[in-house]
Amino acid sequence: MAYSDVPPGVMRFNSDTVFCGNMVSQLALALLAGVFAGALFSFIQIPIPAPPNLAGILGIVGIFLGYRLVQWAGVHVDILQHLSVF
Repeated sequence: MAYSDVPPGVMRFNSDTVFCGNMVSQLALALLAGVFAGALFSFIQIPIPAPPNLAGILGIVGIFLGYRLVQWAGVHVDILQHLSVF
């Protein structure tokens, strides 16, 4: 979908990702998969591979939002180039 093809009211976060009506269904499916996985981990009595409290979850959300913010701002540093690795 080209940038000019995006209908009004649709949020555009970058050039290759367009969020529209199916975003809600994707979020619902992701939540459902997470609930299923959490229930499975609890059922077979193994620890979950995620922070066990809300502060840890918010930390993960913060990392994601910070990552997206820097992408949106369009700033970056090529660490490997500065270290002369590649």
